[in-house]
Amino acid sequence: MQMAEIRENSQKVFHKWKPIEPIDSDSQAYDFGEIDSLQRQWLHIKRQVESSTPDAYKAFTDRLIRRWSIETGIIEGIYDLDRNVTQTLIEKGIATDYIERRSTNKEPAELVQILKDHELASKIVDDWIKHGIPIRKNYIRGLHKQILLSQQTYAATNQAGNSVQVPLRKGEFKSEPNSPTRPDGELHQYCPPAFVESEIDNLLDWYSAYEREGYHPLLLAAWLHHRFEQIHPFQDGNGRVGRAILTWHLVKYKYFPIVISRDDRDAYLNSLEKADAGDLTPLIRLFVRLEINTILHVLDEGEAGPPLTPDIDLVDQILDSIVERSNRRRRLEIEKMRSVNNVAAGLRSLVSRYLSEKSQHIKDRLAVAQIYIDPWTEEGGPDKGNAHWYHSQVLKTANESRHWVNFNEHRYFVKLALNPNLRTAMESPDIVRLVFVVSLHHTGRQLTGVMSSTAFLELEYYDSDTIESADVDNVTFKNCAITPFTFTWNDSVEEVSDRFIRWTEECFSIALRYWMENS
Repeated sequence: MQMAEIRENSQKVFHKWKPIEPIDSDSQAYDFGEIDSLQRQWLHIKRQVESSTPDAYKAFTDRLIRRWSIETGIIEGIYDLDRNVTQTLIEKGIATDYIERRSTNKEPAELVQILKDHELASKIVDDWIKHGIPIRKNYIRGLHKQILLSQQTYAATNQAGNSVQVPLRKGEFKSEPNSPTRPDGELHQYCPPAFVESEIDNLLDWYSAYEREGYHPLLLAAWLHHRFEQIHPFQDGNGRVGRAILTWHLVKYKYFPIVISRDDRDAYLNSLEKADAGDLTPLIRLFVRLEINTILHVLDEGEAGPPLTPDIDLVDQILDSIVERSNRRRRLEIEKMRSVNNVAAGLRSLVSRYLSEKSQHIKDRLAVAQIYIDPWTEEGGPDKGNAHWYHSQVLKTANESRHWVNFNEHRYFVKLALNPNLRTAMESPDIVRLVFVVSLHHTGRQLTGVMSSTAFLELEYYDSDTIESADVDNVTFKNCAITPFTFTWNDSVEEVSDRFIRWTEECFSIALRYWMENS
């Protein structure tokens, strides 16, 4: 019996290995409407970008691949790298000249070689896609060999519980168990070596069948990635190989590579753990969010979106070829993109009614506890004369979710205020007014036909003696949107209304919880 097997048999098991399973019915019911709408609009813009500014678009995708190449090792603890240096490498390229010794825990030359191994692996995956090569076991083994080309050993635990460095067999499936020990000392079991070949066969057979049946690419992405990690076929490097296979799958279906950054690490690991327990939805949700964020990011880049404004100087500067298009065609395109304002206005009315009904319910429930409030709902937009309100707050929420607000286009909002009335003020020494705002605004530096919604709250603290609002310094701000809600000109209010109300309810729940905790 091997040393690792003795250790496994003597430990308490947190997660017991079981063969991979097919896609469950709950995962199949996931609503991909938001990302589907955004993806269609992005592909519409992408066709124009690739034909008119191919160099600029290639520069963006090259930066994305460099970011993937760096972050995929950071989340595994293979190396550390300062954020500023990370950004420099993403922008300028992977080279030792840009790496200060103190910015990483490895020698710069060694780090660069590892990063270039990762980068070349992504190019190999891209080559598979260009030549229509399906995923096969020998390709997976070759990918492992490339990704770990510069890694000679891996950390293992011996029978005495000590960490030791063991020679790494590249491009070969594991011959010994590789189940890790959790911080609490319990074991997380992966597939035993004897079953790796058959489990990989099952994975690839099911994957091919699901493709033929037309399963949603992002559903299939989450299933494929989790089941591969569940098998953990190699002694080391499974996370990096799994994310490279994920990139192959996504790019094949015209999605962006998903970059799991150091900031996403906890959510990623938690989602994988929930998938181990049978719930794939959190991982699907994470992948959808990261895809949406990447699309919003590319729209934010001036080079990535075609100039759809009538500013001739801007057109000349970015895309000379657009000048040849007729003014009429440009006007029609602009009108089409701006028709998203009609969707925004409809969603504004929808959420206004929702918040009005909710606020009345809240008023009645709180009155039972002798807490009395006066709710007030107000709509904002160009038709209301107050579209300029909450400029800095909207900008703050957009910055936190990493997307660009186009303040040159129309903005809409709904505001709900829960005001403590005089009776509450007389009985409570601490009076807090909740202002909850849902913003609907254009996304991207140029007109893209895409709008995003964010939500935030402000807690305004009152002087209980005078019942007057305190100074602006005594106002607490909080972003209430875990991720922005997106929609496009090609959507209808009816198509997105259910999703938008669910998103609003999640944001409002965060606001109410925060209000209660701070009142």
